[in-house]
Amino acid sequence: MIHERHSDVPAKHQLPSAARLAAALLAAPDMSAASAQIVAYVTTQLRGSGGVLVWSPDLPDGQQQFPALPLTDAQMTRTRAALQQAVATSPDEDGRIDRILCSVGVHGYAVLLANVGDDNRDAVVDIDEWDALVITVRPHLLKILELARLDNTIQRLLQSERVQQALFAISDLSSSDLDMTDMLRALHQIVGALMYTENIYILLYNAETDTVRYVYFADILDSFVADPNEEVALESIRNGVTWYLIRNGRPLRGTTQQLRAQGCDMLVPIGPESKDRLGVPMLEGSTVRGAIFVHTYSERPRYTAADQALLSFMATHILIALDRKQAHAELERRVALRTQELAVANVSLKAEVEERLRAERLQNALFRIADLGNTALGMEHFFRAVHGVIGELINAKNFYIALLSEDRSTLIFHYNVDEREPVRGPRPLADGATEMVLRSGTPMLLDAPEMQRMKAHRGTGLGEAARSWLGVPLICAGNVLGVVAVQSYSSEVNYTAYDQELLGFVSSQIARGLERQRAAEEIYAANAELEQRVDTRTHELRLQIEVRERVEQTLTQRNLELEAVNQQLAGAQTRLLQTEKMASVGQLAAGVAHEINNPISFVHSNLFSLRNYVDDLLAVLHAYDAWADDPTDAAKAEQLAAVKKQFRIGFLCEDILALVRESAEGVERVRKIVQDLKDFSHVGEADWQEVDIHDCLERTLNVLRHDIAHRLNIVKHYASVPLIRCLPFQINQVLLNVLLNAAEAIEHRGTINITTDLDGDEVRVRIADSGRGIEEALRKRIFDPFFTTKPVGAGTGLGLSVAYGIVQQHGGRIEVESQIGIGTTISVWLPVGHLSH
Repeated sequence: MIHERHSDVPAKHQLPSAARLAAALLAAPDMSAASAQIVAYVTTQLRGSGGVLVWSPDLPDGQQQFPALPLTDAQMTRTRAALQQAVATSPDEDGRIDRILCSVGVHGYAVLLANVGDDNRDAVVDIDEWDALVITVRPHLLKILELARLDNTIQRLLQSERVQQALFAISDLSSSDLDMTDMLRALHQIVGALMYTENIYILLYNAETDTVRYVYFADILDSFVADPNEEVALESIRNGVTWYLIRNGRPLRGTTQQLRAQGCDMLVPIGPESKDRLGVPMLEGSTVRGAIFVHTYSERPRYTAADQALLSFMATHILIALDRKQAHAELERRVALRTQELAVANVSLKAEVEERLRAERLQNALFRIADLGNTALGMEHFFRAVHGVIGELINAKNFYIALLSEDRSTLIFHYNVDEREPVRGPRPLADGATEMVLRSGTPMLLDAPEMQRMKAHRGTGLGEAARSWLGVPLICAGNVLGVVAVQSYSSEVNYTAYDQELLGFVSSQIARGLERQRAAEEIYAANAELEQRVDTRTHELRLQIEVRERVEQTLTQRNLELEAVNQQLAGAQTRLLQTEKMASVGQLAAGVAHEINNPISFVHSNLFSLRNYVDDLLAVLHAYDAWADDPTDAAKAEQLAAVKKQFRIGFLCEDILALVRESAEGVERVRKIVQDLKDFSHVGEADWQEVDIHDCLERTLNVLRHDIAHRLNIVKHYASVPLIRCLPFQINQVLLNVLLNAAEAIEHRGTINITTDLDGDEVRVRIADSGRGIEEALRKRIFDPFFTTKPVGAGTGLGLSVAYGIVQQHGGRIEVESQIGIGTTISVWLPVGHLSH
């Protein structure tokens, strides 16, 4: 309430200009304007030496005054006394009257200090006029204070809303994709929307190293360029405002003089002098993690306690945002590093997988070619099947196999598939690339320029110039039989050293298969010739018998001669029976081969036919797909009808079923033929079993008996050993490969010693040969895939590698000992009770 000395003022004390003051107060837009009117009235109408109106719309800590100048300690004491005691008058010690207006309402207060200037110290304010002033301004001050309080409340609510939005924005920034610089620039804009921050810098403090990093710096005058990653020693800026704030850990606000009065007595300004500054620490609990500074170079409203509280509050959230951003950046760095590591590991893994797949494809191709060498019906069928196998490994669109004639003077192209030279006839040896491979006995890889140079230089034997050509010799038992070659006329297909290596591995099996095919053809020709000779001799004998019968009938008197003849005939008959028996054996062998080859041949033929049928069906399906995309398209419908008519769908469906049925019958016939071979291979017994290692050795020796019995002496030293748990067919494979390796190491005649014993909980099998031995430098490699000490074309190098893998799978181990000129011993340890997986 406004303190009043009288409830009413006599008319003689009414202020002549009170109405004008009231009107001015009614028109005042805010408390500052009203204060200016009242102070002006005091100094002009009441003859005061000066006045200051101090007010607060809500709480004392938010007080303001007009004019906006600092109050002295005496003036502040009088203001507080007026508020506490509601005193209206107070004579000074000199007898002059210094009046204090105390206007107190429920929503704020207003205190008017009169005679505060030094221009007119003798002026005296009339008490009645003073009281009239109080009565005049009282209702207007109450209304203005109420409006100011409401406006202050609205401003606080708006500020709270802006602060809340700023906090949401800061939280969003910490999880955004912006980098640190852009995020800090956005933080500057957010804080700048709440208070004056034209000049601002943010720094982080590292207590362990006592250094700071200026992560953000914006200043309109200071030319300092901050490096966010540079660690600056705190002692290098000793006694600066940053140093004081980090060391003390409490906010700083005001001018340089005010900061020195706040405890920064040795403060040394750095950079351009500021009119006002505000700095707050970024705290984590009681630990200083950094600081935020704002300052101004212009005369503008000073930073207030509210600004300090707001910036302190924002500093906490900015520190959280920085920590999150740094943690996110560190996480991204680690993720990127881990991703890079995984990428490197993935490349290595892919390379390993590709190498394994390559080895598997190559091994499969070698097995298939080896099988073709034993089962293919004729050279043409063998070459065509080999072409198909090689086509699965490399591009073999243009492929040929050229063999030397018996006199090695002519090159015969037994198999040729080429898009530009579909026919290659025999030719004398010339200077072509094929002949170069034949003469050198080594593979040759040529690109387009080399082919052109060779054609220009040699001119003969090269045919159509290819862009890439690869040829590999076919070598068997040290002799070059011919060349297998692939070539490309397209720039998109260029053969590499990898293709050369693959074709080189395959060529040895092709050469072996070729020799087997030649041997099979020779045997077939020999059998045919033998049959012809037997038939001829039989016919001759039959003629002789007829003649002798006629002689017997006509010359009965010559019984003795006939008996002799009969004895001769009886011997001839015995020989004939033996000959027929041998012919039967040959026929039986030929029959067995025929029984296997015949179903395999028509199954293979059926598969080729089936592949062609599938291609036709796929063509029909593609036509259906094209028509199904737009059934209304007449052209596509006509094309579909034409395709169906071309490929005879009904016939295809019937013949495919017939092909499958015939192929199944052929495979069943083959299965029955090979049923007897299961004793050795244990086909169908995929389970782990307990077996006697001696039985495995004997079965393996029986398989090898016809190959080694004529030149090798097998010495056995069997000990009493327990059964081992294993996959029998795999163990048989190990023993077969090791024994074959030992047999091949003995060039002429020799001995193989086989010893078994029990070594702890393992059964050991030692196979020692009297062969040539293995050099020490090569022993560590004998278990590597495709490694062999035999000449090119004499071995694949897979036997001991396969054996090593099987032994490892069984939980055992395999070792080799060798001495040059004495022989080699391979020892295999197998656990007695290995658990299957």
